[in-house]
Amino acid sequence: MSEGRKRFEEVKDMVGARLINREGNREYLSDKPFTSFEDLAIVYDVNLGSRENPMIIIINDAAKESFDVSLEELHKLAMNNLAKEDLEFLSMKDMIMKSMRLDPDDPELHILFPETEHPMYVLSRESLAYGAAAILDKGTMEMIAEKLGGDYIILPSSIHEAIVVPKTEDMDISLLHQMVRDVNESHVAKEEQLSDHVYIYDASEKKVISVEEKKEKVDLPDEIAVPLENRDFSIDSSYLLEGDRYEADISFGKQSMRVRYDGSAEDFLRSFEETISYELDRNEYFLGAAEAIKESLADKTEAIMSKSR
Repeated sequence: MSEGRKRFEEVKDMVGARLINREGNREYLSDKPFTSFEDLAIVYDVNLGSRENPMIIIINDAAKESFDVSLEELHKLAMNNLAKEDLEFLSMKDMIMKSMRLDPDDPELHILFPETEHPMYVLSRESLAYGAAAILDKGTMEMIAEKLGGDYIILPSSIHEAIVVPKTEDMDISLLHQMVRDVNESHVAKEEQLSDHVYIYDASEKKVISVEEKKEKVDLPDEIAVPLENRDFSIDSSYLLEGDRYEADISFGKQSMRVRYDGSAEDFLRSFEETISYELDRNEYFLGAAEAIKESLADKTEAIMSKSR
């Protein structure tokens, strides 16, 4: 047995796993062993200290080779160790009460936490650090399905926790997608964002499935498409979303913008053509046109700028 393997045998019970966004961490993952999980990546760490005084290192390719261990063995050990951890599945009420150290016997708590039609739960590690990895534990996920009576929705709140909601027939998945995006945009640091996708736990398959927002490609009407050919911008892709909502990716020079419109594609494109034709004659910067679109289409439009290409 190699010296590296001997060292690994001493710490293998402390191998852990954490979930991160795969696409957004391509460079970070370039020198690390990882396992794909839907649109996410499972990376591995090891505690070279103790539970009381941890000294966590991320296992990169060099460490993996030094430990003389395969990716398959790393993953199996991490999943076995995860199953032994103190994972927490609490109602949103109980999680807030715990974090705020509120008295559960306080009779006024029902005012702060009224009963809701769609109760929400928080799934994480007891320590909360990288607790979203709890969705990888099969036993925990099956327990939740039994508790909630079947399939459920998983909202990737951050790399530290996931929000669980019982799945109902009338649930609007597109609104949940939007809620996740909004929370990521306004409340979660970029490095702690897990995903913009919503997930479903299929109780019959005992499997977590990433749910893409339903999109139907929409072609530009001829009367709009022809004038756009002579402009210094383009609509790269346009989609009709669930619930008669419209989305378009628009480019102008090296910048791009995603526009969401709560209405039909036809209504949006008609108003868009009128607005953009006027504003691009007046505004040197794309931001001016973006703001004009939002103003012109009132409260129905959300415009998000992206980085230069």
